[in-house]
Amino acid sequence: MSPGAPAADAASAAAAAVSVTAVVVTFDRRELLAEALAALAAQQRAPDRIIVVDNASGDGTAAMVRDRFPGVDLLELPRNIGGAGGFSAGTARALAGGP
Repeated sequence: MSPGAPAADAASAAAAAVSVTAVVVTFDRRELLAEALAALAAQQRAPDRIIVVDNASGDGTAAMVRDRFPGVDLLELPRNIGGAGGFSAGTARALAGGP
């Protein structure tokens, strides 16, 4: 065993205990969102939860998420509240822990 092994083991255990949530805000960017969600899922350490905040898109974004990414938590807003508002809504949902 190398001298750094216990520290590396402790770091690995701590990393495994951390929960990662990705919040993605979108508005009328269906295909770009599909690419982003695929990239998130392909990460070496994929997020434990992905929340997509759809800022009242009119291009079928929400339907695409439901059809192609059923494990994603989709928050559909009735009106566009901007990027900061979308991230605020997504972060609130993440911290509340529910859909």
